[in-house]
Amino acid sequence: MNPIVQLQGVSKKYGDFAAVDGMNLQVAKGEVFGFLGPNGAGKSTTLRMILSLIKPTTGSISLFGLDLHQHRNAILGRIGCIVEKPDFYLYLSGLDNLRLFGRMSHTRQLNERIETVLHLVGLKGREKDRVKTYSHGMKQRLGLAQALLHEPELIILDEPSTGLDPQGIIELRNLILHLKNDLGKTVILSSHILSEIEMIADSMVIIHRGKAVVQGKVSELLSHEDLQVDVQVDDPAAAETALHESRLGHLILERIPGALKLRCAKSDIPQVARLLTDKGIAIFGLQATRSLEDYFLRITASPEKADILAFK
Repeated sequence: MNPIVQLQGVSKKYGDFAAVDGMNLQVAKGEVFGFLGPNGAGKSTTLRMILSLIKPTTGSISLFGLDLHQHRNAILGRIGCIVEKPDFYLYLSGLDNLRLFGRMSHTRQLNERIETVLHLVGLKGREKDRVKTYSHGMKQRLGLAQALLHEPELIILDEPSTGLDPQGIIELRNLILHLKNDLGKTVILSSHILSEIEMIADSMVIIHRGKAVVQGKVSELLSHEDLQVDVQVDDPAAAETALHESRLGHLILERIPGALKLRCAKSDIPQVARLLTDKGIAIFGLQATRSLEDYFLRITASPEKADILAFK
């Protein structure tokens, strides 16, 4: 694989504090790559280093096979981005803002490109209104239009769904998939919401305390073949015995008051439920979480207490 983005041993320190610590990652061409982690994990700092807005303390960054330090201008011309909230001239219209940016970025066939991106982001009909009249969600859409205007090969979006209503989030998701599937773009998407990454990303990294603690294909990391299932029953001891007698005892992780904890595939759950019901054991509830999902929920809820786990 010839990665479109590659970080090797990248760190960013402010005094004794490491905002990013020894980051290694690769992003393949033509994929949606998810940057996932709780707020303050180091996602935005990493993206700012990729965009040359912040200089790394140590390590190397290359994009399109070129060293970022040596070929900064050539690289940045091939990237579109939204990092945190986009800024505009509020007293100008959305259209005039796009015209200004297009001239600065030397966008070819500027009027045609503006028409195209306005349709893509759903702002057609409001482009002549002053930006100061736009809602937060509309400003996000204008930021997307600006990021796409010069037809970049790589698009970096830092929390792009912030401020969007549910319909806007669905439209954004469809737009990202269109950029990848129909236009062949590579998209790096930062989020602190696991479900958002799961729905559209091909690969992902979980960042925690500045480190890349989990990285790989989403389909493998969030597999339904490795679930932790809590089965709430009226008699956990009898349920444990029943599973052992039926040769399903290997699924049991532990017995706790009022429940059994199982490690199994999604396809095993109906068999377990049917077996326990046939044995006259009442089931009060079933709750399934994937191992990675459970880990991410823990570090999001209690980042100061979470241990860094090694996922292979």
